[in-house]
Amino acid sequence: MVEKGIVETRARYVKAKSVAEEATAAFEASYGAARDGAVEFNVKAIEVMKAGAEANFDLLKSLFASQSMSEWVKLSTEFARKRFDDAGAESKDLAALARKIAEKTVEPIKAQVVKSLKVAV
Repeated sequence: MVEKGIVETRARYVKAKSVAEEATAAFEASYGAARDGAVEFNVKAIEVMKAGAEANFDLLKSLFASQSMSEWVKLSTEFARKRFDDAGAESKDLAALARKIAEKTVEPIKAQVVKSLKVAV
């Protein structure tokens, strides 16, 4: 009976160790996806800021070159409209990217939880 208990305990230990190693691997994969996603998101955000800064400088050049107040108002209005449209598109792109990153980050853990629940049952 003692020997049977020892064999069962060893088997449970091996199983628990395997599940713990798989969970660790899932967390490492999740962390890696989060890290890579953060870099990708930051690069995209910097690109958006750079485009905005370039658009602002282009507006300033155009305003300084304008010949009349009506042209100045027209340029300012067109710029505001374009930047508003661009901001909407950029925010949608960033939100989609954030959603994709979140899904990639959660996927390894989600898969491991499902796998662990199947093993437990």
